[in-house]
Amino acid sequence: MKEIILKTITIFLFLYSSNSASVTNALENGNIYLSNCTNYLGFLNQEIKAVEVDLTAEAHCMGYANGFIDGLMSTEMFLKDTSTKLHICIPNQADQYQVYRVAMKYMKENPSKLHQYIGVIFDNALSQAFPCSEKKSK
Repeated sequence: MKEIILKTITIFLFLYSSNSASVTNALENGNIYLSNCTNYLGFLNQEIKAVEVDLTAEAHCMGYANGFIDGLMSTEMFLKDTSTKLHICIPNQADQYQVYRVAMKYMKENPSKLHQYIGVIFDNALSQAFPCSEKKSK
């Protein structure tokens, strides 16, 4: 039950902390996100040239990753004085590009889940890649 409440708070805070364009686009699923953001991954990996990347898509892709991170940080601050702990512990050294790459990898490896809301996909991807250990949770 606590995990469901925590996920709901995380998604709410993400939507609340995003700008209006991101909120509108946040309602997409993994199919749409993967379609819009694959070229940017190629650019980050130096597989395609910058001229081949749609800057609007780039801003959306990274904006979503940043918004998700901001939502997690806000949730962590909100839960600071409670016994409820996060299930995602992104290392301090990880940046939005790594979060984006983790989510893209998850989507490519789990095509049967692409119909899901992109927030759920990010949550699943990051909780697998950056689970909180008992030490970090206490």
